[in-house]
Amino acid sequence: MEELDDILKDEGKHHSFSEAEGDIQEAGDRTDLNKYIDEILENQDTLHQSYTIATTNNQMKCNPPFLSGTLMKKGLSSNARQRACDSLHCTDCDSPIISVEDSIWSSKVDYYFLRTNYPNMDKLKLRLKHKKGSRAYCCQCKSITAAKAIRLDERVELRWICRKHNDSVL
Repeated sequence: MEELDDILKDEGKHHSFSEAEGDIQEAGDRTDLNKYIDEILENQDTLHQSYTIATTNNQMKCNPPFLSGTLMKKGLSSNARQRACDSLHCTDCDSPIISVEDSIWSSKVDYYFLRTNYPNMDKLKLRLKHKKGSRAYCCQCKSITAAKAIRLDERVELRWICRKHNDSVL
């Protein structure tokens, strides 16, 4: 703010207005001064905002989130580095996604089974079959098995999102 006070003082010293040119010139100078002040304030807001984001939001989201079998590592995913997101959340049932390594879902799994047994792993395991390399995923309303990479943005029936990863997973 001291910088702003100095600018205002300097502006007052450098301008003297005559009757002939006064109001027109003064209006232009004030407009320029106001623009300059606005720029300073915007820059301060931007600097403060970016500093706040950098220091308080040490979390990132997968872009895009992937499901995958066990051959793909779990973690934060990007287009450059594909990982199976391990921080998924269903927006339909508002539940975290459970994943089970080296497993596939039985064909008997339906909405009612998931609704009744989620998140009890002992009960969910009753409908899982062992299959090396696959990963079974479920929430309280949907299930899917993945053996290879699946982009979640291409599976519109799954309303699953990445709930953020700490930057320590990079």
